[in-house]
Formats: sequence, C-alpha cells, structure tokens
Amino acid sequence: MSAFSAVAGLTAINSNHLRTVSITRDNALDFYRLMQEQAAQHASANTDASQESVMAERLYLTAIENKGINAFMVCHENVPLGAATFIRSQTEEGSSLYLEDLITTERARSRGIGRFSMSALSQIALRRGYKNLLWECAAHNVTAQKFYTGIGADIYADRDTWRCLGPTLGRNRGEVSRHYVVSEISRASIHDAVRLIQGQTEKPSSKFLADWLHSEAVAPHANEVFLIARRTETNNIVGMTYGYRNYSTFRMCCGLHINGLFFSEGHEAAATALMQELSLIQDSRGWNGHTDITLKQGQSNLRNILTTSGYAPLTYGDDRMIVRRLGGDQLERLAAQCPMTVNDEIVANVPERAKFTSPSPTF
Repeated sequence: MSAFSAVAGLTAINSNHLRTVSITRDNALDFYRLMQEQAAQHASANTDASQESVMAERLYLTAIENKGINAFMVCHENVPLGAATFIRSQTEEGSSLYLEDLITTERARSRGIGRFSMSALSQIALRRGYKNLLWECAAHNVTAQKFYTGIGADIYADRDTWRCLGPTLGRNRGEVSRHYVVSEISRASIHDAVRLIQGQTEKPSSKFLADWLHSEAVAPHANEVFLIARRTETNNIVGMTYGYRNYSTFRMCCGLHINGLFFSEGHEAAATALMQELSLIQDSRGWNGHTDITLKQGQSNLRNILTTSGYAPLTYGDDRMIVRRLGGDQLERLAAQCPMTVNDEIVANVPERAKFTSPSPTF
C-alpha cells in the first residue's frame, strides 16, 4: 500500500505528530497526487493514471530541482495529508512570502492540516525576514474565507490581480519603441523611479523605496525583473515595472507575476512598451506560462491597457479572487502555534530578504 492510499485508513490526527517534509524524488509521486487532487477541483487534472510516474518526475524536475517553486508536504506518521507551494514576492513594501497552493487531501480536511500548514508558512516567512504572507482565495469560497479570517488574515483590499494565459507581445511594437526606450534600472535612475512609484501609492517612504530598489533592482535576482522606460525625446523616466518568475504546478511551467507597473500621466504608451519588453524577457527565459499583474487602488487607467493586451480579472469561473494577508503580530502569533520547527532544508531553500546595507540616494 502506498503512503498516499494510507490516508483512507486514518482515524485520528495528533497535531504533535505532523511534520513538514521536503519534496524529493522518492516522494515526488505523493506530491504529484496531492497536486492532482487540487487540480481536479478546477477540472484541470490529468486523468491518465498510466502517466503518473512520468508526470511526477516532470513536476519534480521543473518545480523542485530547477527551483521553479518552494514546497513542502505535511505528513502524519509518514502519511501525506497536505502540501503547500510558495515563492518569494517583491512589492514596493518589501519582501513577502507568496502562497501559490494550499492543499489538504479530502479525507483529512477540517482536521487541522490547513492551520498547521499556515503556521509553518508563517514560521518560514519570519525566519527568512519577510514582512507578510500573501495569497489569493475565491471570494465565494465561504469556508476558506472564514478559515483565513479565523487565523488572523486581513483582506488586502487595495489590490487586484489580472491574468493573461501566456506572454503577450504588443501589436504595435515598432511604433511604441520609437518613442520609448526600455532598460534595466540603474543606481542613477532610482531617484526618479521612487518619485514615479510614490505618485501612485502612498504607503512606503521615499527612503524605504530607495533602499529597496538599490538592494533589489540594481543587481536583481535571476528570477526577478526591474525595468524603466524613458521618453526618447527628453530621456525622462516616465514608466517603471518590476516582477518575478512564478510557477504553475498544474501546467508545470514558469510564468511571470508583474507586481508593479507605474507610468506618468499622459504616457500610457510607456506601460505598453514595458509590457512588450517583459514579454520578450519571458520568451528568452522560457517563462511561457500565465502572466499575472497586480493592480493597486487608483490604477484604473491600467485596465484599458490590460484589456487590450489580453488580460482579464483573475477568477475561477465567475468567482472573483481576493488577496489575503498575514503580517505583524498576526504572523508572529500564527508562527508560534506551529507545534514543531520547520525542516531547516525547507527554510534554507527560500531566498532570504535582502539586507539594506548599501548606501542609497539621498532624498
């Protein structure tokens, strides 16, 4: 009997016997089956059982060995009951842990696996120096929304996610490129980039933004992108964007999450130029899965651009997605509820928050 089929014989779950387990080649099939159980809820599961071993190996190679995503399984006495997949997310408020998938096998639901998983994720976030734990949940999933509220999560009401299934190259690339030059951000351009961001969001201070951009954008991680757009005639910075590689466990491929897209009034075409360059980067790096973009409150001017480029609000069916967040005292409180210390190997695989040590521009 496989470890996965042993779930059927569960009678009681002792939370003190729950453990986070790293994904390895030896347990990749159990991890794959958990993912497929989740996928079945969205009618996207692979129903060909004869291909399980092949698909599990593919998932292991693309997701774990090639570091497409971070993940762990939750086991009770070596029986896999759930899993979580997550990545580092950059926002102009700092580094966060972004939860992609939270899975509990059907026979173990309402038995503390979800709370244990969220506690473990909170512990990982704190140990790596992250400010928040973020994720999305369908608005009409009343059970899940009640659970998240119960563990102290609030609603990140000032942002929305839009999605395009695949990278999108602009139709009028040549015309746009004549007016805007897109390049990677440099130390010399941080001052103007900060002003651009602050014109559309009020939360971070100028000093924090400058420190953050200097630490993260000037020499970005291989899985992150920071770009600026200059008006050709004036050389003024009129657009800026940043994003990071994401991963779809269902499609087993990488994509891109654009976490910020800003442009000066009257320079909507700069946003198009930035998105075109992002598409070229996706193509060159093989990030050909879906493309997500986070819209902040007050960025309604982006909606027409996104619609024209093939984006639509992220939904499952007709169900709108809501961004949830755990931070501050709530994050610490939930982390303390985890009855064990998360496997050091799992924590070590998660990128550490960048330390703001280098001097930044003076404001």
